[in-house]
Amino acid sequence: MANVKKIIFDSKVLKNGKSPLGVRLIKDRKIKYFFIGHSIHPDEWDAETERVNKSVKNHRRMNFLLEQQKVAAEKQLMDMESYQQEFTIEQVTKKIKRNNKAVSFTRFATEYLDGVLKEGKINVAKSDQSRLKNITAYNKDRPLYFHEINVAFLNNFITYLCSKPIKGKKNKKISEKTINNHLLMIRTIFNRAIREEIVSRDIYPFGGKDKIQVKQVETHKVGLDQDELNALENVKLEEGSEFWHARNAFILSFNFAGVRISDLLQLTWSEIQGERLHYQMGKTNANVSIPVPVKAKEILAHYKPDKHSPDRYILPYLHDADREDPKDLERKINSAISKINKKLKKVAKLAGIDKNLSTHISRHTFGNLAGDKIPIPMLQKLYRHKSMLTTAVYQGNFIHKDTDEALLKVVNGK
Repeated sequence: MANVKKIIFDSKVLKNGKSPLGVRLIKDRKIKYFFIGHSIHPDEWDAETERVNKSVKNHRRMNFLLEQQKVAAEKQLMDMESYQQEFTIEQVTKKIKRNNKAVSFTRFATEYLDGVLKEGKINVAKSDQSRLKNITAYNKDRPLYFHEINVAFLNNFITYLCSKPIKGKKNKKISEKTINNHLLMIRTIFNRAIREEIVSRDIYPFGGKDKIQVKQVETHKVGLDQDELNALENVKLEEGSEFWHARNAFILSFNFAGVRISDLLQLTWSEIQGERLHYQMGKTNANVSIPVPVKAKEILAHYKPDKHSPDRYILPYLHDADREDPKDLERKINSAISKINKKLKKVAKLAGIDKNLSTHISRHTFGNLAGDKIPIPMLQKLYRHKSMLTTAVYQGNFIHKDTDEALLKVVNGK
């Protein structure tokens, strides 16, 4: 026999001292909970009537959602009992989640991003948590439910983002890429909820005719040319200065096929084995093995006297980071990248380079100088892209020979 009851889950206490509200389903001594996305203090709950006290703000809405959830659970039980003699609590739960129209997008997204954070993907989680905060602010801090996120809601949210002032950047409009990233996050949460059968695909607001289309936003990738790279390498800098270290990081990244700066900062001496660099790429977990070019050897030689152990970082930026604490490590990496980028901008001026130099431009520089000299399959291996199409699209930013020749042929009349 199954039992359904409205409850306050007081065994879990949130930071604000409140506990979640929901419905408890018991069958065959197994228990499942369905929460409604609201929480209250334990003394604001009437256990006898299974209702939120009238003194609580929005008590009517909370009681309505609780009753709605309880009725939905009881209805599903009755439906299954009418055509199925034996069934498990897992089967009932699956049906309730699939048919539940009051699932909170906000709660589901929060739990999903907490999971991303636990996986160690701190930057990804933080970026999406910031986007979720914007969605919550637009919804005036009310719980947002999947069935409320339709085409009209998303179009109005885009308008809200476009009118939102950017902190510290007066009169600057939000970029199309930023808007796109918000939509991608919402779409990711929706797809996950559909896979888990929490919501129906019938209410999916993305793709197809008359729905929201999320398109890849093209960004203009700029790399240094050979003359600019030479100027950067030859500019006179005081050895051991922060400018010198920043320039070294840029040149090392370029020489190691545009290795991402976050990976470069975490390289240890144990990953330099003979004439090769062996490391695991942070973004894709792909194993990389590439030769150490002459220029890279010259830079590494400057840091070798500081090699106290094989596990010591090569570059000096993370020596005080706690490797056992992913949050501390990520924080120190972000701080180092910010510091390096600031120094690179000043180094660029000294070298007579007009481009807005940053660590990521080292990766673009490799792509720019590779141009069409290296076959796409080989570049895919160097970049460690999962798809050759990704490599072709990325490298397309730096291959201009055919279009340049076509243009000049027309305008020069040849």
